[in-house]
Amino acid sequence: MTSSTQAMATSERLKMKSDEQGDKLNMTATAVHCQGCLAGDECYNNQKCQPLYGAYPSQLYGHQPHAAMPYSYAGQPSIPHIIHYVPLPANQPYYDFGPPPPQSQFIGYQHPPHYQGYHYAQYPPMDPNESQHYGVSTLKAPFSHATRYQGPPRRRSKSHCSSNYQNSSAAYRSDESRFGSFDMGSENSSLTLTGNPSEDVRRAMSFVKRNPNATLFSIEGVISEAATADDGIRRFIQERIKLGSHPEKRLGLKAALSSLEMLCKDEKGSGILQDIFTYGTSEMKKELLAALYDQGILDLSMNIHGCRVIQKAIRSINQDDLTKLIAEFHDHVLALIHDSHGNHVIQRCIQSLSFFAKTAENEGNHDCASNLMDHMQFIIDDIVANIHSLSCHRYGCRVVQRSIEFCMEKQRSAVLEAITASNEHMVEDLYGNYVVQQAIVTGGDMHRDAILQTLTKEDGSLFRLSKQKYASNVVEKMLQHGSIEQRDRILKELLKIDAKSGVCAATVMAQDPIANYVIKKAIESAPEGEKKQKLLQELRRNRDELLKSQYAKYIVNKELS
Repeated sequence: MTSSTQAMATSERLKMKSDEQGDKLNMTATAVHCQGCLAGDECYNNQKCQPLYGAYPSQLYGHQPHAAMPYSYAGQPSIPHIIHYVPLPANQPYYDFGPPPPQSQFIGYQHPPHYQGYHYAQYPPMDPNESQHYGVSTLKAPFSHATRYQGPPRRRSKSHCSSNYQNSSAAYRSDESRFGSFDMGSENSSLTLTGNPSEDVRRAMSFVKRNPNATLFSIEGVISEAATADDGIRRFIQERIKLGSHPEKRLGLKAALSSLEMLCKDEKGSGILQDIFTYGTSEMKKELLAALYDQGILDLSMNIHGCRVIQKAIRSINQDDLTKLIAEFHDHVLALIHDSHGNHVIQRCIQSLSFFAKTAENEGNHDCASNLMDHMQFIIDDIVANIHSLSCHRYGCRVVQRSIEFCMEKQRSAVLEAITASNEHMVEDLYGNYVVQQAIVTGGDMHRDAILQTLTKEDGSLFRLSKQKYASNVVEKMLQHGSIEQRDRILKELLKIDAKSGVCAATVMAQDPIANYVIKKAIESAPEGEKKQKLLQELRRNRDELLKSQYAKYIVNKELS
């Protein structure tokens, strides 16, 4: 059989399969079937052989001339260069109807991309070393699944390809014309800048995504701009700062210092500065910290993104640099504490400086520990002087809690004494109750006695506070962390007879939507003894009454069963 006869037979076979597939999908419209299809040059003049954008937008390509196609049939050059694409049902192999799709999600055949209005040749090609396409035995690219569609590989060989189609790259522009002159495979390749900032950023993003060997040297000149423009390239820069060589990290610092004002207050850019503090050398940290002083430490501490940079600096620098930085907050402590961002900076100062002081104390260096405490004393003085207003403040309560959690004993005791002196007003407060709870947990028996005195100050005070939304949390915390004597005092109050109802106070509290939690905690935490047995007896005696309440049912069924 001659070559021409073979070509005609193959053409007829492809046409029959195409028509059969179209019939299965009820695609009989004249807009889809073209009589000139696979009919040689006649098809070029047929208007129906243009890409069909609207008939079946999910899976239909239409008819396209060979000049716009990247593939021709392998081994059969005499076949007319017209390919009729038809929609394919789910899991239908594509090889009977045309070349492979422009983007492959797995090794094998798949459908065309489900996008309307795209000519097949409009999808850009990918380098064969980077594109994850079918039939290639070695897959190298970490960025193969890009958001945009990728063309088939530009170079193919039969030994690495199972398809019947081979490359025809005449319809595509070269990588150099599209992305600039750079070597995709060279480890030392770099981007050629155009002088147009937006264009350079776009080219840098494309270069990083397509070159797995890219470093910060590859995009030198646009590092800061690219970091604030795209999350992907920002993560790339952070990774290079973490894993790169010392010269590469120095380049990252240089780029950051050149655009410091922009990066400090940018959501993406601030992450670059934080990573320099985390992974940079001591010299790099000092350089960056010195530059932050010029930007204004106080101003950055009250910025939503700048405060994160300052917090990271506080955690990363040595104690000498830290004491110098904290000195910037003199006369501004209250303003920072009341700020939604600045309060985090003060909390971090208390934690970090207390850590250095405790470390020095444990090492026997008492003079150093005392010196570090003195550098932070102005913060503690402002907290003690304004203990009530700060404890009842949305952000101030956090700072007060950190001070009694982390400070050295002398400073912690000063704050605890201030809390116990005014805890009567804090117990029932939305924010103050958390400060009192923390004082119960971290304070000594002396401080808990002062708080318990507030809870049982008057006859019936505990009964009233246990039914209050915020104060009940304080009562529960006292039952959980108080001494045996302190818990017995609370049980004594629970066993008193309520003057209004004439029954035990615990029975009334068990039926209350809030106080019932105090009774549960009392049963769980109270020390074994006479008072706990009396409490259980009183509740069992009023079992029938408790079963009528939806809040007391749990106590009856769980604790008294």
